[in-house]
Amino acid sequence: MNIYIVEPVGKFFHTEKELLKFLISEKSSKKLKVKVLNYTIEYDNDADVFLNSATEQIELDTKLNGVLGDEYSESVQKFIQMFKDLAPKSPWDSSKIRLSALKVLEQLQITPPTKEEFSKVVKRNSEYILYNVSDSVEWYKAVLSVYPFRKLTETCRTERIHAVTKGSTWDGHRTPTNMLKNFEKAKLSSK
Repeated sequence: MNIYIVEPVGKFFHTEKELLKFLISEKSSKKLKVKVLNYTIEYDNDADVFLNSATEQIELDTKLNGVLGDEYSESVQKFIQMFKDLAPKSPWDSSKIRLSALKVLEQLQITPPTKEEFSKVVKRNSEYILYNVSDSVEWYKAVLSVYPFRKLTETCRTERIHAVTKGSTWDGHRTPTNMLKNFEKAKLSSK
């Protein structure tokens, strides 16, 4: 199969017919170049299968790095396992975690367990990780082992499930004192 790339405009086309149509309509004073790339399809499968395969490979790499003595990979592995265990359950099926937690978990699982990459994902999902998973000292220790948060904010947003509709809403409120105390305990014990 071919892909046609037109430079310097940076457009690409999958068929020669589309390319010709563009070249006819593009009558500019710029000199355009056409590059033709020939490629073969290496993989053709469902996106879910591909995602699961990539997730399994990253989990395997994380476990292997942990066994080989990489402390950060070991911390990542424990953190992800705790996230799976502590994440809020779905109101419809208590054997599964909530959709919002699942989205965060998938991001964590597909991220390589390097400090640079993994800490970016933790920081990006910090609101959910810090305020919606658990308020236990053990959880905060696991969080601090993968990202060095300094403190919790005075206010936060947490996900609430409506008792009747089972739909979720996000409520803003003061951060519970228990969360603040347990975070500080975890921070002191991890030093």
